[in-house]
Amino acid sequence: LGLEVAAGRQQGAPLAIRYRYSDLRAGLSDSRARLEDMDLDGIGRASVFPTFALNLLNMRDDEAHRLCVRAYNDGVRAWCDEGDAARLGADGGEVRAAGAG
Repeated sequence: LGLEVAAGRQQGAPLAIRYRYSDLRAGLSDSRARLEDMDLDGIGRASVFPTFALNLLNMRDDEAHRLCVRAYNDGVRAWCDEGDAARLGADGGEVRAAGAG
C-alpha cells in the first residue's frame, strides 16, 4: 500500500508500519464511504487518478493492453457510479490505450 493509507490518520502518524486493508478507512475502496470521507473533509469533488493503471503502459501486447485499459476504465466508472459519479470524477478520468486518439 502506498500513501493512500494516510487517509484518516493524524498528522505525523507513522506510515512505515504495515497496515492491512481492514486497518484502513472504508473510503479507500468503497465509493459511498469515500463520499462520507469527502464530506468530513469539506471536499466537494475529487478526481480518480489512475496510479495503478499507469502500470499498463509497460505492456507489450497491444490487444492485451487495450483489454486491460478497457477493464480498468469500466471498473473505475462502475465504482464511481455506485457512489456519485459527478463528485467522484468519473467524467474525463479515463486512461487511454497506447496509440488511442
